Amino acid sequence: MNQKLPTTESHRVVVVVRSDCPACLDAVDHVTVGMRSFQDKKPRIINLDIEDTAGSLFETVITPAIYIDEKLWAYGSVDPRILMEKLATLVDKKSSGNHRKTIITKE
Repeated sequence: MNQKLPTTESHRVVVVVRSDCPACLDAVDHVTVGMRSFQDKKPRIINLDIEDTAGSLFETVITPAIYIDEKLWAYGSVDPRILMEKLATLVDKKSSGNHRKTIITKE
């Protein structure tokens, strides 16, 4: 799976969601809280049910999906603790872009 999503310096974190997805709401909340320390940086939220062109960026999408520095970092339900640890590394240093794909589910 070689999915990349265009980001800008102001959108290093992108969350892909769907409208009727409770896990998506949780992911957006967790990312928003985690990015408070970024000050002027905000996550980009893409709702596939609203943005018609967004679907063409993907072959297959499981929502929520979190992209960091243009690479898929996690999809499915997200553990807020692990997400906070990852976001903290972005605040401290510029990411190299090497992320392992993470599937995180709540038990």
